[in-house]
Formats: sequence, structure tokens, C-alpha cells
Amino acid sequence: HALLSDPSGPEAAIGRMRPPVFGPRRDALLTQARQWSLDAAERALTALIDADLALRSSSRAPALAVMERALVRIAMMRRR
Repeated sequence: HALLSDPSGPEAAIGRMRPPVFGPRRDALLTQARQWSLDAAERALTALIDADLALRSSSRAPALAVMERALVRIAMMRRR
């Protein structure tokens, strides 16, 4: 999300990250950043926060199922 929301672009944002990111990991982060829109990244963060809240609440939902559904939703977001 930080890479996508930077007004000067993901390349500039990754240069300011601490700790610094180098080599193949940097290339992988930039590739992923180019495949996501800011809107989709924000929806993915919302899905993770909702899953976290569901797991921390007094809900009787199985933890594995809650996380599995959230991750499947996030995986499907990238395809759109």
C-alpha cells in the first residue's frame, strides 16, 4: 500500500523504505506493486482488518476458515 500510494511512484517509494530493499526482493516488490491498483490494495487491507477483528471478537467462527476466506478474497482481487 505504501508503494502504491506514493505520489512519486513505487520506484521512488521503494528507495525510501527502511530497512532498504535490494536485489531480487526489490524486483519482486516492484512487480507486485505494478500488478495491484491502489483501490484493490485498500480493499485487501480492509479484508485483512475485518478478518483480524473477527478473530479477536467473541465469535465462534473457526480461525482457519476466517483466514482462508480472507486470503481467497484477496487472491481473487488481483485478477480483476
